[in-house]
Amino acid sequence: MQLIFYRIQMVAFFLISVLLLATGKFNIFEYVLTCAVTVALIAIGESLFSVNHSRLDLFVKKLRAFGKVLVIAVLTVFLIKGIVFLFA
Repeated sequence: MQLIFYRIQMVAFFLISVLLLATGKFNIFEYVLTCAVTVALIAIGESLFSVNHSRLDLFVKKLRAFGKVLVIAVLTVFLIKGIVFLFA
């Protein structure tokens, strides 16, 4: 059940990211920097206060998935903006 909830969170993050970036509400560079700093602070806190290594490994796997979704969202936005530019 947790895996399904986690995947739903990743899909929601992807959709929100694409919608915010494609509509021009956020600059792509600022959005990536904001996400990276937020994830870095969470990772530092998790590594300082976690003594369970299996929990930390699970957290690292989630961070990798988050990074992959962030990259895919940015590439999707570039593709959308490129298509709009070509046909406008």
